[in-house]
Amino acid sequence: MKLNLEYWVSELPKSLTHIPITELAIPGSHDSFSYTITPHSKLGPDASRLVKYLNRLLGPVMRRFVYKWSITQTCNIQTQLHLGIRYFDLRMATKPNDNNFYTVHALYGDPVMKELVNIKEFLVTHTKEILVLDFQHFYHFSEVDHNRLSSVLKLLFHNMICPYYYPIEKLNLDTMRANNWQVIIIYRHSQDDIFWPSSYWPTPWPQTTSYKKLIEFLECGLKKRKQNAGYVTQCLFTPDVKLLPAIVQEVLDNLRKDYEQRSCIEELLLSLNSVFGSTLTEHALELIDDGSVFLILSHQRSIFQIVGSRGDIYTIMETTNFCTCNFFKHQVLKDKALCCKHFLAAKVALILGSFKTKNETPEGITSIMISAYGNQEF
Repeated sequence: MKLNLEYWVSELPKSLTHIPITELAIPGSHDSFSYTITPHSKLGPDASRLVKYLNRLLGPVMRRFVYKWSITQTCNIQTQLHLGIRYFDLRMATKPNDNNFYTVHALYGDPVMKELVNIKEFLVTHTKEILVLDFQHFYHFSEVDHNRLSSVLKLLFHNMICPYYYPIEKLNLDTMRANNWQVIIIYRHSQDDIFWPSSYWPTPWPQTTSYKKLIEFLECGLKKRKQNAGYVTQCLFTPDVKLLPAIVQEVLDNLRKDYEQRSCIEELLLSLNSVFGSTLTEHALELIDDGSVFLILSHQRSIFQIVGSRGDIYTIMETTNFCTCNFFKHQVLKDKALCCKHFLAAKVALILGSFKTKNETPEGITSIMISAYGNQEF
């Protein structure tokens, strides 16, 4: 039998409508309203230390890259509902001198009221469908703001709300339908007479970038979950400073593509200054202007060699943000800078085509690599 995702709860067999609702696998979306975020959105109050660090280093350019992390959903709420999503992860924030409630995920999204109304309209026309609204986090929220949001939710969903005091182990679809309940609202702040507290729906956070660790965390959590409570499984990765090299590479790849399309040196220099700072950019360009950048080629691979201002030679690999200079050791490795001038000079020279070429045998390149990196201590 083909399942109609728009009505999957309505069409569940009787054998599943009388079991505890906590035993049903309910598909959900992470940061469910984040599709309203744009590359031009303002930095949100929930921004992590990593995002704030990137904002400090990259300035306006940062938003294009943080946006890719922030927008975890591309489907709007109507599409999510029609695709069968029935658990919604909501992050709320306010703005100074503004009465609206906004969605947020590192960057601000749109006011949430329109999305909540769309959910209400779906439930009105799908009377046997149920869903969970999980208000996970609140930023720049006063008690007055909490009271306002609570009142809005109760007024909007009214008799559709399933009250938390019903024994959760006895709550099932049959009971919800008998009472015309369609919405479970989890409100992870303070006790309320209607909304479900966080303790009834634990939501452990993996906080890892490792696929293996994520799977182990999820499997362990499901085995140890409480039987008299719901359980929110968060199958997601959390970026950390270990991703900075990848971010640098993506920044440079985007600058290369922009330059190839427009060939505008002024735009390239402006972008380099915005991302890497004027001092580092100037030092890298000086190395290029002095003819200090060499591309060493063999038929199997290539590397860069940069002749420093004192005659020292620094070897740079094409895809690895690493250098043996003191700046890299004391600034880049301590997350005080994105890269050193030698690495940036190699990358910008490649974009501009401003380098000298030397041919080398594969054995010769291997010898250069061993000489450059063989005895490094960091």
